[in-house]
Order: sequence, then C-alpha cells, then structure tokens
Amino acid sequence: MALIMRYRTWLLSLLVLFAGATLYLVEHRRFEQGAAIDVYERQLARLEALARQQPLPDFRSIEDTQARKQLFFDFLAPLVQTANNVLAFQARKLSLIQNRLPAVTGDTAQTVELAADALSFIDMLTQRYLRGAAEPLANPVALPLLHERLEDIEQRLLPVPASLPLAQAAIESAWGTSRFARVGNNLFGQWCFQQGCGLVPRARPADAAHEVANFESVYDSVVAYLLNLNGHPAYADLRAIRLSTIEAGRQPDGAMLAGGLISYSQRGQVYVDDIRTLIVNNKLSRYVHTQERGASQIRALTRQLTARLKMANGVQSQ
Repeated sequence: MALIMRYRTWLLSLLVLFAGATLYLVEHRRFEQGAAIDVYERQLARLEALARQQPLPDFRSIEDTQARKQLFFDFLAPLVQTANNVLAFQARKLSLIQNRLPAVTGDTAQTVELAADALSFIDMLTQRYLRGAAEPLANPVALPLLHERLEDIEQRLLPVPASLPLAQAAIESAWGTSRFARVGNNLFGQWCFQQGCGLVPRARPADAAHEVANFESVYDSVVAYLLNLNGHPAYADLRAIRLSTIEAGRQPDGAMLAGGLISYSQRGQVYVDDIRTLIVNNKLSRYVHTQERGASQIRALTRQLTARLKMANGVQSQ
C-alpha cells in the first residue's frame, strides 16, 4: 500500500510538471517585444530545477508489463517537454537578437556591434551546438557572418518530437531497469571518454576506453541527449529531415526523424526499425510538444509542484 501511495503522489507531481512544461511561460507579444525576458528565464530555470528533482522510479518493482511501460512514458514525457521548452526559449531569445540586426546589403565589409550579453549568448550556443566548427565572434562582427551563424544555430534549436526520446530511452535503458539507468541516470546509452566519467560496460573490449556516462539526474540525461541530436555531426541527417519537414509546412514526428539515427547504434537500420515499431505499437505520437502561453499559470503550477514534491518526500520518509 505504501508503494502504491508513493507512486500516486509521485505521479501527481509529474502531472503538474507536465502541465507546467506545456505552457510557454510568458505572453507571446511581450516576449516578441523583448519584455520580461529575465522573468521568463528565471521561471524556466525554476522549472528545470523541479525537473531535476524527479528521481528514477524503481521500474523493476512493477510486475505488470503494461503498467510499467505506461509509468515509464508518464515519467519521462514531462522531462522531455521541459528540455524542449529550454530549446524554444533559446530560439526565441536568438530571434530577438536577429530581429534587431540590419539587413545584409551585399557589402561584405558591413559590420555590427553586438551588446556584450548578446555576444556572450551567441558564443555559448556556438560552443554547445557547433562544437568547434565555428570560431567565437568578436566585435565588430561581420554582418553576413553573423546572419549565417544565427541561422545555423537556429536550425539546431528546434524541438525533438517526444515520441523519439521516449522510444529510444525504452530501448537503451530496458524500460528504466538497466544498470546504467539505475546507477548513472543514463537512459540513452550516452558514452564518455574520460576515465571515471561513467560506468564501464561489463562487455567492453579490452582495447576500448569508453564508459557509459553518469548524470546527476535523469533530466540531465535528457538534456544531454537532445544536445547530442542537435549538435553532433553524426545526426546532421536527422536535423535536415526535421528542417525540410517544417519548411514544407508539416510537423516532424519521431518515426520520421528516426531515419537520421543510423549512426546511433551499431545495429544501424535494424535499430531504426525497432524505434519506429516501438513508437507505433505504443502510440507515442500522442505525446506532442506544445507552446502555449501564460506566465501566471506557470507560476501557479510550479508552486503546486513544489508543494506536491514536499508531500512526496513526506510520504517516502514514513
């Protein structure tokens, strides 16, 4: 009974987090005008902090297969939603900078002075998503180069349909029961290459040096996964499929983007087929990223989530 009550309380917390993550945190018009960006950023940081407090449930203790699968999706979906909202915020903040730039006239010597905070923000995104493929910018910035840089980054800040990470996490973590998931909060099998950065696979070849990365929280694993898809050269095809689909006026889905994951696993096309099958069989396309507005609603929802987390901690300590 105590276990059931614990999961019920935990699920209530996740439902509130999911509702909060699906709202866009600030009125669209005010954001477009550049107002309340700091407030928005603080609210989003608070939402991320709450997401990081969500521990991985003990999925091995749930004997019913369907219940275990549904709980796995219900646990992970709001974390993916929150991480996608961070991408959406970065994209909108970048668009504010872009909208204030003068148009390129064809003069290759045309330059612009960027504010220090704007320059720092662009360089942070460059480092995260372009991974050494581009040099940091310095004032005065060549305007054609700046427009090209912003467009490149913007294409990497598009959301990833939730159905894709839900399916991959299920495969890579054995529905949250693998050693890498339970010990290292790693649901996506991400590798690292510094000694002690993660867990050594038991079947690792003697001449290999990789480990399976440890993360402070499951949410950090989700963030790293999205960064991997949006930044690594191996997934350029995935990003191209996503962009062309959006430019054609359609919404990309996980099964479609899975075609750009041939390099994710040594199993290649078989791995891609498994992802698509899991998405279809579990109807994961129902988990849709939304960008609704309402800063006041987010504030109310995060207060409710904080209260529910305290209640959950109280139940667990009994």
